[in-house]
Amino acid sequence: MREDSLDSGVYSELITQALSSLLGDSDGDSRALVARLRSAEAPDRLSRHIAAVVSRLIGSLDETARAEDGTELIAELISLLDRLRPGSGVLDDQLALPPASSRAFESCAPTARSHG
Repeated sequence: MREDSLDSGVYSELITQALSSLLGDSDGDSRALVARLRSAEAPDRLSRHIAAVVSRLIGSLDETARAEDGTELIAELISLLDRLRPGSGVLDDQLALPPASSRAFESCAPTARSHG
């Protein structure tokens, strides 16, 4: 959320530094109702937040090297997570190089129907 003012309404946003600043600059005619993040919501809400931040950052990278530079950034983040929580298994989530994504998986073995 990156606006200069907030309209009245129902929101379900994590309070970032930027949003906190907007809330602090309120004109006095409105107020924010906030609640602590519940532990049960933390994995989903926090991971979606960091995914949005990383997506925005990778999207700002030079398009010609975005996949490679983005992969490098992700590798550094995963390494940092491993240093913060050793033994968590996050290193298994490092991306293989060069960056690629699967499109399909096909069986190479003959099927029973092909011997008809």
